[in-house]
Amino acid sequence: PDDDDALPPLFLGDRRRLLGRWSAAAAVALGPLPALADASADDASRMLKGYARLSYLLDHWDELTETCDGTKKDPFTGKATCVKSPLVVSEYMGFKSTSDPLFRAEKAMRRLEARVPSSKEADYLDLVEAWVQTSEEAQGMAYTSSWAGPENPNGGDDKIAEFLERSKKQVTDARGILKKINEILQL
Repeated sequence: PDDDDALPPLFLGDRRRLLGRWSAAAAVALGPLPALADASADDASRMLKGYARLSYLLDHWDELTETCDGTKKDPFTGKATCVKSPLVVSEYMGFKSTSDPLFRAEKAMRRLEARVPSSKEADYLDLVEAWVQTSEEAQGMAYTSSWAGPENPNGGDDKIAEFLERSKKQVTDARGILKKINEILQL
């Protein structure tokens, strides 16, 4: 016999949904504990600030991801050229500083699950998983871009721009996911 045969029917459904319902029931029964209420408000604030920061990054993408300080010269003309820099993406996505609002955002999102209406639990959990994947992909593309320069075989400024553009798509997707998460949380 399978181990599942020994489990009552209650345990055979969607475990995520069941866990979400148990945690929501516990939150209703216990009421907001002062420390948890403070943490929940702080996490909610982080989600709103993170969304605003991603919007700012995307609205000012070129000026934030490009440096034109005259230090890089075109080898053929000797004129100063601008340099694409993907490092700012890591900063805005929460991968660079523990004080960033999106640092380990998925953990804050998990702590905020008690605010999710029961009819939206599955959608919320799917969005949190999508956030993790998309934010890591954005970081990965930005990191790859930082190593795609002319110093490396088959690299060049065009490769930096290509990977940076892929990163921008991921950041755009991440912002959309975060917007939906904030809407479900009614922030």
